[in-house]
Amino acid sequence: MSMDLTVVIVPLVGGATLTRCVGDFQAQGVKVIVVGDAARDASCAPAQFIAAADMAVPARRLIGLRAAQTRFVAMVEDTCGPRASWAQACLSALSEDGVVAAGGPIAISMDLPPQLRALGLCEYGRFGEVAERRSVGVLPGANFALDLSAIDTAGWSDADLVDNALFATPCAAGRLVMEPAMGVEYRAAHADGAALSTRFHHGRIYGAGQTAGLGLAQRLIHACLATLAPAVLSARTLAVAPPALRASPATLAWAAGMHLAWGVGEVLGKAAGDPGSSRGRWV
Repeated sequence: MSMDLTVVIVPLVGGATLTRCVGDFQAQGVKVIVVGDAARDASCAPAQFIAAADMAVPARRLIGLRAAQTRFVAMVEDTCGPRASWAQACLSALSEDGVVAAGGPIAISMDLPPQLRALGLCEYGRFGEVAERRSVGVLPGANFALDLSAIDTAGWSDADLVDNALFATPCAAGRLVMEPAMGVEYRAAHADGAALSTRFHHGRIYGAGQTAGLGLAQRLIHACLATLAPAVLSARTLAVAPPALRASPATLAWAAGMHLAWGVGEVLGKAAGDPGSSRGRWV
């Protein structure tokens, strides 16, 4: 059964991980577009494939969004695998009056090593299980969908597909919701994403986005306040960590290190108001 829904998969790992991810979504009757590296990903993607080597995640998202021919378009990464209820739950959530974007919880697999569990916790710890569909202000970047009939994307650039900017745009057009049955499991090892240098670049991108266009004095004030980021982020992560992850000292130590790297990047990004080369390093 074909649905009015396209899933755009951005491969971070490729290989068997990508093949499994594609198969899981196709089994639910949705169209799949893979935007990745032809040398690594094309043979692993039994779906519509678009070559986009050496492009950061936001640029690949934009390519997939432009290629989709359906009303509803979801953005996922191959590190995640969907629940059997994912597609129907996605359509149900996006069909609710006033809803323009939907996402689902992300469970972190305990089969991953501590460093990778820490990455999942830092990225998605705040997107844990929810009891019922509810309105939110932000969605997980690895598991969300948009109603393109309700959002004007004509003038979007890849900068509009950076998570913080992205979810601010649909918020102006309607509601964002978290749907419990639209969950995925963060299950695949993504070594590049777990590198401390990657966390630095992500922090720098975020920081620059917060102060772009401000004067030097304002940027420096924001940068000084950002020195608190590692402590604040670590406290937040500990508060939302599931019991199994909270009981793993190695996981929590890696998470603290990742937040420190992010914090350094955020300070520099806010001081400069520009991410420099970091935007191209989003992996």
